[in-house]
Amino acid sequence: MKYIRILVLSLFVLPFAARAASSEFMVAAQLLSAAKNADIQQVQALVNNGANVNFVDSTGMSIVCTALMNNDVRAAQILQMYGADASNCDRQIKQYRNKNTTRTESGGLFGGLSSAQSMTLAAAGAAVVIGGLFLLTDVFDPGNDNSSSSSTGNRGEDNPGGNTNSPTEKLAIPYGPAMPTAETESANYADNLNLYSPSDSENILAKNFKLMNNMAGGNYLLMMRGYSALARGYMGMRTLRDSARAPITNDTLKQYNLGSTAVAGGRPVNVGLITANGVNASDTSSLGDRLLPWTTFNGTSLNQASTDMVSSKYYNNKITIAAGATDLSGMTAAEDSSFVGDFDLSGSGTAINNTSASALDNLLAKIIGGKEAGYADADYMGFMPNGQMSIFRTGGGRGYVSMTETNAGSYTMAGDALATGDTLTLDGKTYTVTRTGNAIVATNGDTTYNGYIGADGALYMNDAAYTLADNTITQVKKLDDIDYFNYKALLKSGALWWAAGDIGGGRSRPDIIANASVISPLHSRDTKTVSDILSVGTDSTKLQAAFIKFVNQYYDVNTTDGVGGADALPGTDASAFFNGLGSTFSPLVIFSTGAFETDSAWSGKTLEAEFENSAPLVFPNLEHLFMSVVAVGQTGTKGTTTADSVAGYSPSGTYALSQWSTNNGTPDDTSDDKYYKARACGAAGRGTASIDPWCFAATGLTDELAVAAAAGAAGAVKSAFDYMNNKQLFMLLALTADGPFLGSTDTGTSMTKDALISYLKSMYTLPNEYDARWRSGGENYLDVFKEVFGYGLINVARATTPAKKLYYYTDGKIVSSSGNAYWRAATNTTFRTSSAFSPRMATISAPFFDKLESIDGELALPRIWKNEFAVGTQSRRGLYMGDVLGEFRADNRAAPRTQIGNIGFSMTTSPRAYNDNMGGLDTLQMDYARGAWNFAAGYQHHLTDGASRFDGMSNPILNLASNAVTTDAIYNSGRWSFGARAFSGAITDEELLENDPTISSQYAPARLGLISGAQSHIAWHGDKFGFTTAFGNAHESDTLLGAQTGGLLNLGAGDTMYIDSELSYRPTDNLTLRVRGTFARTTSDMAGGAVILGMSDIYSDAIAAGVDWGNFNFTVARPLGVNRGTMQYSYADYDLSEVADGKYDIVITDAGVRDVDLTPENREVRLTATYRHALGAFTDGALGFIYRVNPNHTSAFGNESIFMLKLNHRLGI
Repeated sequence: MKYIRILVLSLFVLPFAARAASSEFMVAAQLLSAAKNADIQQVQALVNNGANVNFVDSTGMSIVCTALMNNDVRAAQILQMYGADASNCDRQIKQYRNKNTTRTESGGLFGGLSSAQSMTLAAAGAAVVIGGLFLLTDVFDPGNDNSSSSSTGNRGEDNPGGNTNSPTEKLAIPYGPAMPTAETESANYADNLNLYSPSDSENILAKNFKLMNNMAGGNYLLMMRGYSALARGYMGMRTLRDSARAPITNDTLKQYNLGSTAVAGGRPVNVGLITANGVNASDTSSLGDRLLPWTTFNGTSLNQASTDMVSSKYYNNKITIAAGATDLSGMTAAEDSSFVGDFDLSGSGTAINNTSASALDNLLAKIIGGKEAGYADADYMGFMPNGQMSIFRTGGGRGYVSMTETNAGSYTMAGDALATGDTLTLDGKTYTVTRTGNAIVATNGDTTYNGYIGADGALYMNDAAYTLADNTITQVKKLDDIDYFNYKALLKSGALWWAAGDIGGGRSRPDIIANASVISPLHSRDTKTVSDILSVGTDSTKLQAAFIKFVNQYYDVNTTDGVGGADALPGTDASAFFNGLGSTFSPLVIFSTGAFETDSAWSGKTLEAEFENSAPLVFPNLEHLFMSVVAVGQTGTKGTTTADSVAGYSPSGTYALSQWSTNNGTPDDTSDDKYYKARACGAAGRGTASIDPWCFAATGLTDELAVAAAAGAAGAVKSAFDYMNNKQLFMLLALTADGPFLGSTDTGTSMTKDALISYLKSMYTLPNEYDARWRSGGENYLDVFKEVFGYGLINVARATTPAKKLYYYTDGKIVSSSGNAYWRAATNTTFRTSSAFSPRMATISAPFFDKLESIDGELALPRIWKNEFAVGTQSRRGLYMGDVLGEFRADNRAAPRTQIGNIGFSMTTSPRAYNDNMGGLDTLQMDYARGAWNFAAGYQHHLTDGASRFDGMSNPILNLASNAVTTDAIYNSGRWSFGARAFSGAITDEELLENDPTISSQYAPARLGLISGAQSHIAWHGDKFGFTTAFGNAHESDTLLGAQTGGLLNLGAGDTMYIDSELSYRPTDNLTLRVRGTFARTTSDMAGGAVILGMSDIYSDAIAAGVDWGNFNFTVARPLGVNRGTMQYSYADYDLSEVADGKYDIVITDAGVRDVDLTPENREVRLTATYRHALGAFTDGALGFIYRVNPNHTSAFGNESIFMLKLNHRLGI
């Protein structure tokens, strides 16, 4: 009896000891298995949960070295991605082979593993061997004549039906509608970037990429990381978001197309672009018009797009809808004649169809909103290809002015409008007309005139404007000097169009206004600067008077006007604009710091920003609404020319102030060339004691191009976060720029002052005189840097990527978490349902925001990101046929059993279509019988105790365990028996695989956690009636009824108490009726966390009934499912609020606690039937049928049916 007591104790302890001893080993093997199967998600999850990627087994082999020894280079590479050290592999492999010279198969204790099965088998073997040692003293006892028997049988079910649910998306802090989760960002970001640099040289995107890389000044989208916004789905249209700021994905938007045209977002973001000469929106270029259908979000659902929800690329255009039109095929757009005078301030009749616009004029608009495709030849694409632009044409000091009407000639016209083949007679000479669109070419062979038909209907040609009526050509305008109308354009854009808001015809409010026309007089070295304004003093009246005086000095060309109204002085318009900005209208306004003329060596002292950049010091309310932009470019000769992909780009040189030359229209004569150098920020980069800095750097060969690049970048970011006002947009750009206010690295590590200085020195080159100030003059580097580059180069990628410091609302307060630990929790949040725990579809909304702070803490801005995730079954999954057919047997023969004295041994296998490295082992058991006692230790591939996995007649709680080690003790007394069991196993994810293991011959289900427990049972078996009742408790290490949760949505581990009863009635030898019921209560050990505050106990049940009639078996079952349970989570809605100059905070508008019902939508009902028949002495056949109603407790994907046929023929002598 002493040995019996020792044996009983050891059998109960061994499963738990095996689990504890092999835990790290099992995790390491699972890590290797995931790497072999290229399951990056599982590798990352294991590493994030603490798996030792450099674990070394008892043979001295690490997992990466084991992979290399087995020639699995892919697995080794994946492991090295996550930190595996392969430097010692040569030594480890050599030592291993020296110790194992006779071994020819794959090496290492890990060598043949593709799953955790090998380890659990080892644990089972250990239990059997150790138990056997205690038995040896009695094995050959001559008085021991007891016979023994034990319960053996068929394979069982680990996860009824193989979980048909896919993992839910990780809790995402998304970057945009194209990649709405951290997981998709990680998987697709590089590929999405490289969509804009394809390898196919004939692809228009590849042509564009090459053209832009080789342009003078370099590829602006590369240098300012503008491709990142495009990759994330920020194409220039307002990103639609739900109440939790979650973006509506592109896949969802596609369901609301307008006819065959995809809806790509909300209204386009509008950038007002002030130019000297307008643009030529030719259909053969990237400036060709694009009609953009959009939709709106009403808070709960998207609205179907209609013809009223269409915008032109140009605010200037009017959209005409044909009667009965339902899509774009019935819609056209043309420059609106009723508005042309508000955009063309030069009297030229058009702002967007100027056929005389230069390539540089057009490039300004292309940088902002050039289309990415839709034309044949390479062209320049913009930061916001789907954005809208309001194009203003100021004339640059020259325009068409009214004159006394003069008869200039005659014409012939075949139709109602001037067309190809018509003629014009001017000054006695007749010219034949060729018309393409609105472009006009008139020639007589000797002289050729180029012109266009304006939106006002006039013909603009030969420096004059003509009307054509009654066969008479009448000159109505002449080209002459006019004022520089930049401020009139600014005033119209703000006071008129911004104030009007979004209006009909698809016209969006211009949230960004870019003054990209730097007038010629401001390029003088003697141009007044910010310092000249500051020298006036501090009196606001005197400051404004000086500012207006300087505006008139440079902008007032025609000194005969200025009598008010349309002829108001430029200074009057400037005063009205700046006094209204920030009070009656609030766009983000962008000016250039300017440039100055220098010599061919660009020598001489660097000058500070011209006087207009003092506006925030002169006028109230401009803080964070006025941006000065300094033009920068890369040093050296390579620039972006060597870039071969977007994702692989890195700057070839440092950034310095731009310098350029112009040929003055005579490329062959260099004597009149002019040379320019960008002005530094000056005071605009330093700010004052009461006003934050307002100067940024942007890439551009010229000062005007840099303004366009800054406007395009701001528009792209605005399209990402349309809920932000323009002051918040300014702060976001400031705190994410590569400059002195950068508070952390791209990985989220706080930036020390020394580290920041080192980073900026490696990125920028200061002008010589500024460089000397910190090197030898004793000044602070960051202060000097600000005077040149201000906030630094705008970084669109960083502005659209969440930082690592996050804040979230929970339990009545705002909580802050920072560092990699929280980041991993946020990006690895998981809710992977099981067939037992499969709640109905529900959405949890818990808004998060991150907080950007400058290194000195003076500037701060929260950003709100998506924090919404789904709970419940989200995709269709079926039973894995390999397991179903593998478990299906053609005969009911008992497993072979070997008996030696009181010791019995049995083993069963089943054929499998894949290699599991265990030869299809199902059960392995050794038992010992003494008197009324029976003791057993064993291994079961699926813990079902001989019942079928798929008919519902096994204990569903034990069914959760696979690769299980069990120990049992049973006492028999007559018809009664009493027993106890301890068990330990793994919970694995045995879902339907993307690659059928019958093809790949690899099947390594991911291990989600461990399960262990104990139970006791009582049973009575009569001649006809019998029952068995078991009471038990099961503890899961990382799961809840087999469901995996983690990260911010961690529901903890489950402890399940259950009662399981089975009744049987056998009225005849050929008929058995069975009924089984299981009732369970699961308690989670979670204590409340970041999002989930708590949860109730989960109650679940399973019921099944079956009939065995000869060779026929039939069961109907309701598999294990939850019937009662809730969890609670905190929620909040909030907005941004300015609390101090330069600082913003969160204002909570609604908060509370909500419940989520954990019960499923429906309960599954499963019908199974089997017929077996002996076809001969050595041949058996079987037919099987499984039908599932509401598989996995949901009706979302219909029902599932399976038919099986199996023949078995035994061979032997």
